[in-house]
Amino acid sequence: MALVAIEGIVEFKGIANKLRLMGRRDFRDAFYEIKPPALRDQRDHRNRMRGPKGAWPFLASTTLKRYARSGKRRNRQILGRLPMARLTKITGDFLLIRSRVPWSMAHQDGPTVVGHGSILPQRQFFWISKWLADRAREIFERAMIKRWQGF
Repeated sequence: MALVAIEGIVEFKGIANKLRLMGRRDFRDAFYEIKPPALRDQRDHRNRMRGPKGAWPFLASTTLKRYARSGKRRNRQILGRLPMARLTKITGDFLLIRSRVPWSMAHQDGPTVVGHGSILPQRQFFWISKWLADRAREIFERAMIKRWQGF
């Protein structure tokens, strides 16, 4: 039986360069592409009046009576314009969508005790649906492939 010496050289320079290219963290183009679907997802949460755990609780009977006493016609949607009062910011590292309303977390987190001892139930309106998560994954996959190809 003869011994055979096998020698091999593996060159990683090309792969290392590609990984370095991909390591640049500016994904601004992908975030700009994700923004419209993210806002559409947010509108869908408002229109369906649903959170990740199910339908939002209806308005309390005391709230409905107070609206009736005031004689003013109220917005028919449970949270009114609150879910659409949002601020959007995009950088190379993130897409931020948050509420402009300081007290919005009372609904988002709920149940929360608010003025006069009222308890605000949870009506979570900022969340990422499975549809948006899948869409974002597709967009980032394309962005990573483009970056690997050197674009």
